Amino acid sequence: FSDALFTAEEIRSSEWLRLIPLFEKGYPQPESDWSKNPLNYKDHCPKCGVFEQVASFKIRQEPNLEKQSFMILYWTCALFCTPEVFTGLADHGIEGYEQWDVILHKADVPSQRVSQLFVPHVAAPGLVLQPGELEEAICPVCGVVKYVPHKKGVMHFKRDALVPGVDIMQTHEWFGSGGMAYREILVSNRVASLILDKKWQGVRLKVVELV
Repeated sequence: FSDALFTAEEIRSSEWLRLIPLFEKGYPQPESDWSKNPLNYKDHCPKCGVFEQVASFKIRQEPNLEKQSFMILYWTCALFCTPEVFTGLADHGIEGYEQWDVILHKADVPSQRVSQLFVPHVAAPGLVLQPGELEEAICPVCGVVKYVPHKKGVMHFKRDALVPGVDIMQTHEWFGSGGMAYREILVSNRVASLILDKKWQGVRLKVVELV
């Protein structure tokens, strides 16, 4: 399948966009059994992977981010950022996120290099699909509908499904394949422009068309 790419001009002219993490580094701890028993989740479905995060992630050691400003761990889609990103978001009055510690597993102290950009706000059901655009499946265990990852073109989304007054939110809808599940992160033009202006790396921005 192809993966849609958008120009800086297309991104800057879009009201809302999807924020797609690209840079993966390390595994959640304890690595030996986290995938089967993710202790920082509740209501985790072992079949389709949907969850609610209720506590911080643990990592083995301070990550080497190279030139990246954002990262995710293997097996997850939780978004982690450098202190510079959180400073930039705060300085520009960005609303709709929380800064959660990421814990160094054995030392049991917060990482100094990354924190989680936790997104507490979830939009109302808003995904608008063309016939045959995305396959969906209903989990036989928990009953949640999950869509295959959205790769091609623009995502269409209902304007009235957005949470008012915030710049960052999650979709109501779940995506993924197998036992992996995630909600898309939606960001306002203000966030997208800030990422471009600061040249922060580690994520890709994809256009959302509101309907």
